Amino acid sequence: MTPPDDGEKWRTPLTAKYLTDLAAVLGWTQQQMATLTEIDQSTVARNLNAERPVREKHLAAYLGAVPSGERARLLGAWLRDTLPETLHADLFNNEAAAEGRLREDTCRWAPALSDEDRSRLEWLATQLPIDHQLQTWFRIITGRLGYGTPS
Repeated sequence: MTPPDDGEKWRTPLTAKYLTDLAAVLGWTQQQMATLTEIDQSTVARNLNAERPVREKHLAAYLGAVPSGERARLLGAWLRDTLPETLHADLFNNEAAAEGRLREDTCRWAPALSDEDRSRLEWLATQLPIDHQLQTWFRIITGRLGYGTPS
């Protein structure tokens, strides 16, 4: 994403506030956040103090570091900071907007699966209940991706 064309300085204050508040709740220092995200500590400090906008590559790093349940809210804050207000209604509903949450249909969207991908998922669905080793690997992989343990 590029800065606005009207010469206005690009800023991400909602993102900075959300990250600052979340770090406080999680008990993370700026140095811990830098280590978790692999972002230079001075950049983390400037992001959290809203002195430097959170760019895409840093957003991706923050999203990878925060708990999975917080990712949609962080993304929502960043989108509200960076997208024109005319698009906010398409992505946020009135009730969720105050909390920085995305609309349900925005959250549920996923790209269409190819026939090959659909076939692979159908195979996985049939094998998981009967293959204990596959179940173990699936739990490890999904856990590392930040998802809870499948039921």
